Amino acid sequence: MAAMTCARACLLLLLVFGRSATGTAQVAYPCGLPVGPQYAITATGRNSGHLLTIAAYNPAEAPCDIPAAVVLIPGTAGTQTMICRIPTARLPAGGMQQLVLRGESIAFGRPALSLNARPAPIETWISAPAADLAPDMPLPEGLIPVDTGLHRIFLRFPGTQIPIGFLPDFETRLPAAAPLLFALHARVKSAYDTAWDAGRIRLPFARDQVYQIGLQQAMWYIFSVLENAPYTRAALRQSLIEQTERDQGLQYAAMPAAMQAYIDQSAEEMWGMIRMVARGAGVE
Repeated sequence: MAAMTCARACLLLLLVFGRSATGTAQVAYPCGLPVGPQYAITATGRNSGHLLTIAAYNPAEAPCDIPAAVVLIPGTAGTQTMICRIPTARLPAGGMQQLVLRGESIAFGRPALSLNARPAPIETWISAPAADLAPDMPLPEGLIPVDTGLHRIFLRFPGTQIPIGFLPDFETRLPAAAPLLFALHARVKSAYDTAWDAGRIRLPFARDQVYQIGLQQAMWYIFSVLENAPYTRAALRQSLIEQTERDQGLQYAAMPAAMQAYIDQSAEEMWGMIRMVARGAGVE
């Protein structure tokens, strides 16, 4: 009886939240979040780790389950495109629960969403495909073919020797590029986690920061190459200089020689880690 009551409540809520193009009621958004609960989503202002917070309210008379999912979230107004993990949760009847979405940014050079800003609407979020990307798949519409022989650096389909022959359009053709982006993200994260578990990720940062800093840097490198605008060793060093200037309130030229040497050492160690992860992921 309670299940029938919940079903009726959800159907009434669909009048507010919308129906599919065919006129039948949606039971979930494309990203997998159920239709029915109300979602208030805000950004943390970070580039990686805890990226978004969802305050989910379930107005129904029965609990509502949220399945775990990996989603691609478009950037808005030139901000970062993100791949986030939605945790599984059960929303109590008439209750609210906070969900923490963790993940990584994949568009180097774009700013993060500012603190408390709202991301792209959940209707535009894309869920990870069930099938792995294969190199013999037909070229999806909306991707930009490239001559890989002219690439100074290019990526390979994960786990193969076949170069990726197209570039994604992050701005207007994100759904077409999504299978490739998910495949690369999963491969890089798996390779990074393997190196981390083996104790091969050694960076000159606080232990509680190393994991996410290293993972985000590896992601930026891989996806910058995919966009044919590689994240270089010099760009990495410059980003560390700028971060240290903000943290210390000093210009690089005014820093003690020991601090300058520390920045240079950090850049070299991080660059080596990035390339190691790329090779471990089988994409370079």
